[in-house]
Amino acid sequence: KILSRKTPYKINNSLDFSRFLRGEVDLRFTKQLSSKRFYAARLASVRGDAATGIELDIITMVLLGGISIFGGKGSMLGVLLSILIVLNLRNGMALVNITGHVQTGVIGILLIASVLGPNLYEHFRKPKLAQN
Repeated sequence: KILSRKTPYKINNSLDFSRFLRGEVDLRFTKQLSSKRFYAARLASVRGDAATGIELDIITMVLLGGISIFGGKGSMLGVLLSILIVLNLRNGMALVNITGHVQTGVIGILLIASVLGPNLYEHFRKPKLAQN
């Protein structure tokens, strides 16, 4: 088989890296790369386990922002606004000396509400079929 410019080569077992080198960078890869750079610039270091412990916050931010668990719905603006809500909530609770366990509980309640809220809304919005 003759290899052309359109054929993706694997470099170090990474198809994404080879696409990046060839200029075939999709938007997801660019967002991931830029967010990692901002994180590294903020902390002045990079580690493999850098996000350990903030998974609950991240999932809450995404679901509160309107991203559907089943995919296909949501916007970046909603996620950005929910990031501000969760970060300000965490900051406010820390300023009034609320312990970390209680903060995690509040974020967990917010996560449950962000999952149940849209489902309850859809459930009560649809008219019930009359049973004869």
